[in-house]
Amino acid sequence: ESDTALKSHKNCTVGEGKFLVHWKTVTATFKVAIERYDVWIGNEQFTEETLTIEGDEGKATYNPDTNTLTLDNFTYSDTEWGASGIFSGIPLNIVLNGENSIDVASYPEFPEDGNVGIFSVCSIAFSGSGSLYINADYYGIISEEDIMFDGAEVAVDAYDCICAWG
Repeated sequence: ESDTALKSHKNCTVGEGKFLVHWKTVTATFKVAIERYDVWIGNEQFTEETLTIEGDEGKATYNPDTNTLTLDNFTYSDTEWGASGIFSGIPLNIVLNGENSIDVASYPEFPEDGNVGIFSVCSIAFSGSGSLYINADYYGIISEEDIMFDGAEVAVDAYDCICAWG
């Protein structure tokens, strides 16, 4: 038996705990997984230890219980080729508070070789009383499922503004 709960995951950190092995108590070092969520801001992934990511201005906060990403006066820019402002591998609710922006335009020779503002392999639902401006090369927002808007103001400047395959 163990007095420390273990989770299995390929991305781990080191921890310590006491274990009862047959009739002896042994103190051992072991790996404890940090839960990682399939939601990213640029190259930074949300985890159980990192639920808020600071932008150039403002912040983005992720709530794993509701799959909600809240942008609070959030500004993100990355003009390196291959950049994506937000990536999600899960259905995602995005709540907009204040004025938010994502600028990932790198201005390649051909727009289809360029960056994407928001990419999701699942549905995206925008809500909130705020706004979001996206400046990107190819797609402003692309989803392999539905993209829904409820009260949120979203403006996109890109070769293909918004595309949903759902």
